[in-house]
Amino acid sequence: MEDNSNSPAELAIREMAEEVDLTADRHRLEPLSLYRTGREGIADYVFVYALNDDEYSRLAERVSRQNLNEGRAWQFMGIDQIKGLDLAFEQDRIIPDLEQRLGMDID
Repeated sequence: MEDNSNSPAELAIREMAEEVDLTADRHRLEPLSLYRTGREGIADYVFVYALNDDEYSRLAERVSRQNLNEGRAWQFMGIDQIKGLDLAFEQDRIIPDLEQRLGMDID
């Protein structure tokens, strides 16, 4: 997702709209982490977006019907499920940041 005309937050909001048809409120999008990757000049931005009850209900219903746009394999997951994934970015750094943001006890 390379686009120099938008901020990372604007790109995240656009991707949420494209992937799962969610119109995100920019003020509720919180930066979690920024990681410099091995790719020259490229940074990976990680955001947290807390769904309100209406967004969660609408999205959960769409996920259950697999009625999504580009994000067809999208699903709600707990932190343990996320830990079991082989993500394409620095998961070993992102998971502790996520646990801290969510107020979880870190072993």
